[in-house]
Amino acid sequence: MKLVFKKNDAEEVTVFQSMGGQLKPFSYTAMMKALLSSDSLEPPEIAEGFSTEEADSIVSMIDQINGVIADAESEPDSQ
Repeated sequence: MKLVFKKNDAEEVTVFQSMGGQLKPFSYTAMMKALLSSDSLEPPEIAEGFSTEEADSIVSMIDQINGVIADAESEPDSQ
């Protein structure tokens, strides 16, 4: 799954999920299900209108999410 970030003329940010080429409204539940099944998010798609700092922050957030998932998978089960 890929997250798509867009900003309108009023500088409001909207996040969508790109799944199979279709944009759907963002849902935490759907994102978690996708993470559990694929183990990572694809690099985000960031539309025009975002500053370099904002775009870097978005990319960093996705990298951190993917890092947490990778770390969790490498930990031995505590049973």
